[in-house]
Amino acid sequence: MPSVRIITKDRYLYQKIFLLLEGSYEITSDVSADFTLVDVDTAPVASGINVITLSRGDGEDLKIPFSQRSLLALLSGESEESCSLTLEGRCARLSGKVIKLTEVEAALLSCLLRSRGETVSKEDLLSEVWGDGTDGGVVNVYVHYLREKLEAGGEKVIFSTRGVGYRIGKKYFSEGGAANA
Repeated sequence: MPSVRIITKDRYLYQKIFLLLEGSYEITSDVSADFTLVDVDTAPVASGINVITLSRGDGEDLKIPFSQRSLLALLSGESEESCSLTLEGRCARLSGKVIKLTEVEAALLSCLLRSRGETVSKEDLLSEVWGDGTDGGVVNVYVHYLREKLEAGGEKVIFSTRGVGYRIGKKYFSEGGAANA
C-alpha cells in the first residue's frame, strides 16, 4: 500500500486527508513516504520527489478545499476528468458534460480560455466581447451567468482578482486539462 506523509498544522485538514485516503493509502510520518502533502499556508515547504503542495490560495498543486476525487487523481497521476474544459462553438464541455452558452457567454469564455489561466482585465474583456461604448458592469453580469453554468457542479472554474479582472483556474490548462478556445 503506498504511503503518504501529511505536513500541516491544521488538524482539521489533516483529519480530512486521513479520512479521504483511509484504506487506499497508509498515512505515515516517515520522510521516505511515497508522497508528501504539504499545506504551504501553515507549514514550511518541503522539497523532494512526489511533494504535493496544498494551499487556500492559487498556484499550488491542489487548492483547499478539494474533493476526494481531486486528491486521488493527483496522487495516482491520472488526469481528473473535471480538469477538462473546451469550447466548441457555443457549447462548453466540462467533465464531458456539454453546457449550452449564449453567443456572448461563448465569446467571454473564449477570451478567458485564450489567456491560458492569466487574468484578463475587465477593460480587455469589455473591448473584445462588446466593443467600445458599453458600460463595464455588463462584464460582471455575464461572468455571473457563465459561472452559474460552469460551476453548477460545485467546482470553482472562474476566479476574480478584485479591481483587475477574471481568469479560468490554472488546473484547466495543465497536461490533464484540455482547455482551448
